[in-house]
Formats: sequence, structure tokens, C-alpha cells
Amino acid sequence: MFKKNDRIVYPVYGMSIINGIVSENVSNQEIKCYEILFLDSQLTISVPVDRAASLGLRYPLAKKELRETLKELYKKITLKEEDIPDLEEFCQIKLKSGNIRDVIELINILLKINRKRIREDKKLNMNESDSLKKAKLFLASEVATVLGKKALEYYQLMGLQE
Repeated sequence: MFKKNDRIVYPVYGMSIINGIVSENVSNQEIKCYEILFLDSQLTISVPVDRAASLGLRYPLAKKELRETLKELYKKITLKEEDIPDLEEFCQIKLKSGNIRDVIELINILLKINRKRIREDKKLNMNESDSLKKAKLFLASEVATVLGKKALEYYQLMGLQE
């Protein structure tokens, strides 16, 4: 269970903070909820405590684990677009997982597809481009929090997280 002022990672949106734990009355039932503040937008939402894990809320990775995981970022991959029949759905699943490895895999796949399309004089479509941006912002928020803002340049995530 998270505590007040804990920094957490919220899928798709990235680094957040537990502003508090409150009881809310929903259908005449008291439900404990985390009040979560998204650091990049100052938006606050409530999430039932018992749904936090299933939504993918988690603590940020430790420095060592994050550095190790980031070794996979920008890794060359072999991929055929037809390997992913529904790319839009695939992107949403990876983003919503909250798992940093899923997000890095998504970034690598979308960059690979983008390179292929550039050779064909094409671009990523709006949904794919938006998913790539969201994935990089999500990753940048954790990197900046855990490793510091200087790490953003090293991992080529500069300009994404302020």
C-alpha cells in the first residue's frame, strides 16, 4: 500500500505523487482511494486503493534497475509490420501496462517502423506518432525522477520532460 507523499508511476502519464488517502462514499459504500497528483499537469484523480495494482500503479525503479533496463532502449530489432496485426491496439496495451520494459519495447518498435516508412517516403500515422510521444514522455518522467534531469540528454530524451 502506498503512503501519502510517495512518488509513484501511473501508466501512460508517468511520475505522480500520492497526495493523500481519502474515504469516498460510492453507492452507499465507503471506499478508500488514493488521491493522485500528476506532476506534469497538476491534475488530481482518485483511484480506489484495491484497484491500484490492477491499474499498473507502481513505485519507480531503483537507479541500478532503471539503468539496466535502459540498456534495451534504441536497441536494433528485427520486425515486420505484419508481425503486429493491430499496431494501434498493441500501442495502447503497452502504454497502459505501466511496465517500463513494455514502453521501451514500444519505443523500439515504433522507431523501427518509422525508419522503414521514411525509406518508403512515408511517416508514422497520427496515432502511432502520438503513442511514440507518450511512451517517450512516460519514460522521460521516470528517468528524470530516478536518475536526474541530466540523464535525459544521455538517453536522448531531452526536451521531453521539463
